[in-house]
Amino acid sequence: MLAAALDGDLPTVPSSQKSWLDGRAIDCTVDTPVDADWPTLVARGCPAGTLSLASAFDQATLTAFYDFLGFYSEPAVPLYADFNELPAILPEFNHLALGMQGVDVSPLQLALAAASISAGGVKPVPRPALSVNTPESGWVFLPVEGLPQALFTPEQANATADLLKVRSQPFWQSMGSAPLSDQRTILWYLGGTMPNWSGTPLVVVVLLEKNAPYLAEHIGQALLQAAQ
Repeated sequence: MLAAALDGDLPTVPSSQKSWLDGRAIDCTVDTPVDADWPTLVARGCPAGTLSLASAFDQATLTAFYDFLGFYSEPAVPLYADFNELPAILPEFNHLALGMQGVDVSPLQLALAAASISAGGVKPVPRPALSVNTPESGWVFLPVEGLPQALFTPEQANATADLLKVRSQPFWQSMGSAPLSDQRTILWYLGGTMPNWSGTPLVVVVLLEKNAPYLAEHIGQALLQAAQ
């Protein structure tokens, strides 16, 4: 949503970081100062920021945006994973915008979409392996299924990476969470290399089924730092 919003003017920064959903407050994934700017709100997974960015959509266009990112299609890889198809009945808008209903993504789906931020706006073709060493023929190159897809302009992708850049590190990051109940929270960490990265662009997705944001951040940053 942040990358899409950079095609025009960002909305006004919301005055509060938390939001109310179904009678309970949903706060930022990571503690956030009251005077946070847009990069901080997005990087720290503040629901008020998400809802403000989502205000550029309605239910139909937001669902179409998720579909465009690949959240309702199965990645073309020979790995089994459940995926959601386009919902026949759209959920209430705030639930959809905050990922609480109407969209369930796998780490691979999210990694492919997030990779566009580190790759000039282009979503790559998923390839779990480039080749396989077979007993009969030795190393056999695996075919590429599909074509890369431009999700954002290079300017949008590069500006998003710049906004979310971690200080003194060559990568960007963002976090988010979905409190499904008082006892269960799904927590995400996204991180990727910057546009000026000299090697192959990299992206890391960490999914934890508990509310441990600093653990997720530690895992994600350790993986990115090891790639330097």
